[in-house]
Amino acid sequence: MSDRPPRQWEVWKVWLGEPVGHEQKGEHYAVVLSCSRVPDELGLATVAPITSGEHGPWTVKFDGHQARIPLTPSYVECHQVRTLSISPERFLWRVSKGIDESVRGKIRVALGSLFRDASEDGDSTPDV
Repeated sequence: MSDRPPRQWEVWKVWLGEPVGHEQKGEHYAVVLSCSRVPDELGLATVAPITSGEHGPWTVKFDGHQARIPLTPSYVECHQVRTLSISPERFLWRVSKGIDESVRGKIRVALGSLFRDASEDGDSTPDV
């Protein structure tokens, strides 16, 4: 692990552990979603795994090579967010300093749609 906590929008190789049900498991690339002050204060960071396949409407497609990920295309799985303890066992190594601003915007839209109350507009599927 790096000598400092993970920062928002960085891409890390993480260990997600053993799954229950349809959760992602094992080693994965992941984008850090939580702002920098959360890891500093709590020792936790919230991430979304990155995979090589699209798994539902809350995935955000992007070119993994721009973030030094060998998966192209790559998909951020916004419906699989996890909060991990900042430790060498969970955060294995930093892959890149961040992802493109346009991808960040799509992630924000997908997360907003995922957590929005469906009664607000009757539709909880994002338009990303």
